[in-house]
Amino acid sequence: MYVVLVTPIIKGAPANPLTYFSARPPRVGMIITVPLRGRKIRALVLEVSSATAQKASLKDAPFATKKVINFSGKLFFHQTFIEALKEAAEYFVSSPGELLASLVSRHLFSEKCFKEINFSARAESFEKSLADSTKTSSSAKFLPLLLHDGEEERYLVWKNLIRESFAKGESLIIIVPNRQEAMRLYEYLEKGISEYAYLLHGDLSEKKFLHNWQSALSNKHPVLMVGTRLALPFPRGDVATLILDRESARGWKTLSRPYADLRTVAEIYARRRGLRLIYGGQIVRPETYARFLNYEITELAKPKFRLKNFRRQILLDMRKRSNDFSWSFSFLNNQLAEFFQTTAKEDLIFLFVARRGLYPVTVCGDCGSLKVCPMCSRTLVLYNEASERNYRCHHCGFKEKLSLEKEISCSFCGSWKLSPIGVGIDAVKEEVVRRFPDRPIYLLESGAGSQKQLEKVALEWQKTGGILLGTEFALPYLPAKIFACAIVSLDALFSVPDFRMHERIIMIASELSRRTDNFFIQTRNPEARIFSYIESGVLTDYYKDELAERKEYDYPPLATLIRLSSAGPEPALLKTKEMISDRLGDREKVFFFGRSSAGKKVLHTLIRVKIWPDWELLNILYGFPSGILIQIDPDSIFD
Repeated sequence: MYVVLVTPIIKGAPANPLTYFSARPPRVGMIITVPLRGRKIRALVLEVSSATAQKASLKDAPFATKKVINFSGKLFFHQTFIEALKEAAEYFVSSPGELLASLVSRHLFSEKCFKEINFSARAESFEKSLADSTKTSSSAKFLPLLLHDGEEERYLVWKNLIRESFAKGESLIIIVPNRQEAMRLYEYLEKGISEYAYLLHGDLSEKKFLHNWQSALSNKHPVLMVGTRLALPFPRGDVATLILDRESARGWKTLSRPYADLRTVAEIYARRRGLRLIYGGQIVRPETYARFLNYEITELAKPKFRLKNFRRQILLDMRKRSNDFSWSFSFLNNQLAEFFQTTAKEDLIFLFVARRGLYPVTVCGDCGSLKVCPMCSRTLVLYNEASERNYRCHHCGFKEKLSLEKEISCSFCGSWKLSPIGVGIDAVKEEVVRRFPDRPIYLLESGAGSQKQLEKVALEWQKTGGILLGTEFALPYLPAKIFACAIVSLDALFSVPDFRMHERIIMIASELSRRTDNFFIQTRNPEARIFSYIESGVLTDYYKDELAERKEYDYPPLATLIRLSSAGPEPALLKTKEMISDRLGDREKVFFFGRSSAGKKVLHTLIRVKIWPDWELLNILYGFPSGILIQIDPDSIFD
């Protein structure tokens, strides 16, 4: 009889391993089926020991140990990956099973995979070579590499690395933050090596995903695996290089528990396995640049911190008005509109707008109060849907219809003098349709349809030409080359209380400028320092100023921010606040309240630490109730 410690592969899995017994000894790394709360679930084997050696502790245990239902006998994950999984789970105050559930496709735990697919083909034969390579590399200092260059230049370097690796008998994994990027990169790199190149992402069918996985495992030749985070656990022992391309892009973090950052998980895994880890991007995070300055990351090739494509932009001051008495307000600068008049109908034109709806803000003309959601107190956005105007809340989904029968007034002073202000994508679309009636007009934003519908819109625009309007959500759908791009509205982002906002704006400008030779930026704040970085293309100035500002306020990378969030009625939250304050003791902490997407009141606790993981604090956080959500280095403090 054997005692088996497992971690359930589910969201919300307990932090500590669960104990079961089995007549046969499963191997560490196997996926087994165990009973939990009346259900049969998949679990990862973390540890196996003889029941005889633990006889006394099992008798004294306050719970009955249940029997393993079954296991496939296939080794799914090797020991090095499991150890990395444990370390990463501790970093994000999670469990190995919960973290694994966010990294692995559901297809790998399907009945078809267990019954028909020889998941571990060649994996066991690589165990010895994997152990040898890990042992050899453990003596050498782990030092990630950085490739700071444009997209075309990086893709050429990746091609050269593939040839070099194949010549050495080594495989590679390249991971990007989203499916669209993975497909575009794969199409570029698989030319000439299609029988050795494979693609993995979450939208592949079960049949295609398992076929790619199994084929890549059983291929006797070294392989190239391109994908999203689902490619990270790929268990070939001859993988020697792991590349994270577009390192600074949004999309690396999971949107729900365990709120893990794949870049951190990948670095832990690469360090433990002895892989060559390469970060790539035209722009990197200030945190990564700081590590480069401190020699924690070294260069793969000489970094190019001056971007030539930035210098092609034209900055348009929207404060300047025409001297013509017939002037009227317009969302498009005259110079921009005149340029569009000279373009052909089939030319691809993309207009970026930062906010959805007609007008993002409505303000009272008498008292100056904003019109906010009665459920969550967020600003309401004015929409025009099916010829009917209504207010919508992007946070909780609240909707208020406008009609002649119902008078909308200020909730603070009762005045009916409400003025919608700001620039929304629907309002810009109305003007574009009016000024360019002969052009096809398309819209691409979150909430505008399913992923397939949005892809269909993007493909139709690329095929027929015309003008596409989109928010930040549209960027991954854009082709590599566009005739003209214009940022119609960006100023609203400056008012967002987010220490990463400059980083986000630079990233948006970078994504658009690299795709076109005709790049325009409209703003009412041309003196903003960030536009000087964009105009000059010298990123070292941006990195240095950004790091100096973060140092002043002790933001990452100078410290690690930890945010705790708990939703519920106010009396319960006050008790939670008292409990958190008592357990954290004298540690620096800030409490503030917000609203959840369901309209519930939320208590947030912000903790700042100089070194993470802090093992004493980690044990405290693990002791909090499961209803308290924990995020390590959240993208935003207030969202």
